[in-house]
Amino acid sequence: MTYQIKSTMLGKGTYGSVFKALNTTTNEVVAVKIASKADKESVAQIRQEYKMLMLCDHANVIKCKDYCETEVNVYMVLEYCSGDNLLNFLLA
Repeated sequence: MTYQIKSTMLGKGTYGSVFKALNTTTNEVVAVKIASKADKESVAQIRQEYKMLMLCDHANVIKCKDYCETEVNVYMVLEYCSGDNLLNFLLA
C-alpha cells in the first residue's frame, strides 16, 4: 500500500506525531503515527502499541491497518476517526 501524508498534523504526543494521510490505492483517509528511531523509548512504545492493537478486535478500539519501519522512522497506519478528541468529549 502507498500512503500520501497530508500536511495536517492531527496531534503530537510523547511517542510520536500523528498526521492525516491518504491511502493512494483505495482513497481511504487514514491516520499515520510517526516516531523517530533516534528515540529508542518511542520506538519501543510504538512497537508495543502495534502488537496490542493487532490483538484487539472491538468496535470501540481503533484499528491498525499497516506498520513499517525505515532506517530513521517507525510508521503505524491507523483508522482515521474524525471529530474531537476523547478528552474534549469527556469535559463537555
